[in-house]
Amino acid sequence: MAFSLLDHLQSSRQSDIQALVPTTDGDGQRKLLAIVLGQLIVLDRTNSPALYQAITAQDHSMFWQGLDDQAISQLAATTTLPVADFKSVINQLYGYVIAEINSLDSTANLEQAGVSELIQGQAEYLAGAAPDQVWRVLDLTELQGQTASTEAHVDLNASIASLNKLMMDASQMNTQTINDAHHSNDAVAHDPDGHPQHDEHSHGHATVALPPQRPAPRFFLALEPLIAVLILIVLWMIYNNLMAY
Repeated sequence: MAFSLLDHLQSSRQSDIQALVPTTDGDGQRKLLAIVLGQLIVLDRTNSPALYQAITAQDHSMFWQGLDDQAISQLAATTTLPVADFKSVINQLYGYVIAEINSLDSTANLEQAGVSELIQGQAEYLAGAAPDQVWRVLDLTELQGQTASTEAHVDLNASIASLNKLMMDASQMNTQTINDAHHSNDAVAHDPDGHPQHDEHSHGHATVALPPQRPAPRFFLALEPLIAVLILIVLWMIYNNLMAY
């Protein structure tokens, strides 16, 4: 799932992040977001169902799992923030991130597997966004020694295009599901008792049902022969009158 949450959040939440850390420049803000996304990758690898539940519940308590005071101090040391301020800022950024993921999940119906794929896919966008000390503390060794692409954090159009594609794919999937449901309903006939009856020759064509017919009363059934005789007599009399002329 090619979509950079790092670029997207730094753009869509720019004013919020700037108000949160007004003395931190763009690169510093990007580093803080990268720490949050890196920890999400670790949490997803450790216990993806629990992380998904935390995201859907907007639960902030899970973020610091696996990080002791020493690890937190080492992460804070890569920024210009004291440890207490660092934790407060990271908690707020984590809230922005999971709110965005939860919104994408609700809109595109990603569910746990899709959210996990989205989170794990962020690793390719984190290269060079934070110093190697961050990746060592988080045990994301695959990101150590990598440098940022020159176009990594300026290609917002690519992120927007990826997001639009994600929404379109979800919309097409929902439309296909509705069409399949309608087709299935049209292909099912019902017996006189209202129970579904499958016709292997129907091929999905709608069946036109005739309105129920009331049976004729027995009295009219008995009169039918007499009525027929009377009609014949009248026709015979008309014929004789015509022949007389």
